[in-house]
Amino acid sequence: VGSSDSDSLEWFSNAAKRLDSIVDTYDSHMYLYDASVVDVGRAIRAFVGSRAAMTAKPVFLGEFGTAHTQSYHQLDRDTYDRGLFVAVHAINNLKAGGTGGCHWTLHDMYYQKNAWPEHNFGMMATGLWAYKDKGWAVRPDYHSYALVTRYAEPGSRVYDVAGGSPQVDAVALLTPKGKWAYLLANRGRADEQYVLSNMHHKAAHFDRRVFSAATLPADDSAVPTSGTSQ
Repeated sequence: VGSSDSDSLEWFSNAAKRLDSIVDTYDSHMYLYDASVVDVGRAIRAFVGSRAAMTAKPVFLGEFGTAHTQSYHQLDRDTYDRGLFVAVHAINNLKAGGTGGCHWTLHDMYYQKNAWPEHNFGMMATGLWAYKDKGWAVRPDYHSYALVTRYAEPGSRVYDVAGGSPQVDAVALLTPKGKWAYLLANRGRADEQYVLSNMHHKAAHFDRRVFSAATLPADDSAVPTSGTSQ
């Protein structure tokens, strides 16, 4: 696995030129954008797509998070917008040819023990859920990440979804068992109606699960279904 670059496309390019014969999967780290950035989807696609274009090997985001970050304490970690960013990030990563991504970190943990308050005393407080001193409480991005990982099954074929509102990012997935899943994220502040057209099924009913500030579970329960989409 290589090249563990962050914001250096030159580093990735050099790795692809020199190491492609021995690298199985390319790993990049991305902490550049957040959901408030104008056209954040395009920015994510540019980051991932520029790397995917340099190799036929899988391109994977070994770490990703938001730009609101100190090394040990991402300042938006408890916000709904952080959860929205995770969904926007995952969708546009897939649209650009990425094969997946690891949220940094999975849960809060002591990365090292130190007395430096600027490093949060060694506590890496950037996870989908908090440390035991806070009862392992889940954060909003836990729920959006859970929806992505539940329906973006490994081995799925990825199809871009074009058109519609510029505030809505969408991607279609055909799972290895032949089931369709659609991931949509609305970055706007108003509700959006949408019509999906897929030549591979004329009529179908899909369970709908909605991640929204008004309907987030208070615990680690799964986001419930909220009707069906036809």
